[in-house]
Amino acid sequence: MSRLEHLEDLGRRLTDLGVGARVVSGEVPVLRVENPGPPTLDEVVGCQVGPQGALWFSWVGSGVLLAPVGEADVARERVALVLAMAGGAES
Repeated sequence: MSRLEHLEDLGRRLTDLGVGARVVSGEVPVLRVENPGPPTLDEVVGCQVGPQGALWFSWVGSGVLLAPVGEADVARERVALVLAMAGGAES
């Protein structure tokens, strides 16, 4: 699967949780994750090469690795957790 396909898959999984997500394709595709709460907490997820040359989901702004692309459910849960924590901080 390509980076774009991995991001589309993660986007579908996030949408199933009620999190808005859309792929922005371009030279380097990214997944815009839209927090159901305050829009200032929206995030951008990309794919980058991580340990041992494997492809990982990552936060684009910080480069923090979320999970290998083969573990999309783990990445989904981590994204949802961060959004939930950030949303709670705004309450």
